Order: sequence, then C-alpha cells, then structure tokens
Amino acid sequence: MNPRLYELCWQVETDAHSFCYCEHKIFRSDEEAREYGKKREIELNNGLPAEERAQDGFCYKYLSAHEVKDIDGFAIELKTLKGLGR
Repeated sequence: MNPRLYELCWQVETDAHSFCYCEHKIFRSDEEAREYGKKREIELNNGLPAEERAQDGFCYKYLSAHEVKDIDGFAIELKTLKGLGR
C-alpha cells in the first residue's frame, strides 16, 4: 500500500480537565496506524498503564487514527524528499 497521512489522537485526562493531543504521521495501513497509537499511549504514559499513570494527576488514552485526505479543501499528496530532488 502507498503511504498515507494519519492524524492520531489521545485524550489527556487530568484531575480537573480533559483535552485531546494529536500527532500526524505517515503509515501504510489503518492497522499500522492503530498499532502505533496504542504503543505510543504506553510511551506517553512513561511505560505505565493509563490507570497507574493517572495517579500522578494525568494520563493519556488512545482515541483514534484517521487518514487525512485533505485540509480545508486542499488535497494531500505525499512525495519522498528524494522525489523532490533533496
């Protein structure tokens, strides 16, 4: 499969607030993106399960990975830097 741009989201939960944290990455499949999202949750929580990390006052919980096809009506076209002569 061709590489595609994905937006991955995690919910950050604190004692008082909850908000989303997002990253953009390139993956070849939905499954690869989801696997990364789950693995990254553990990294963001310093190797602890979210429930344990929450005892420190906050934690990250993986929400989703979605392919980004366009931004504000502009199509996304991925090219390697080699293809651009860099």
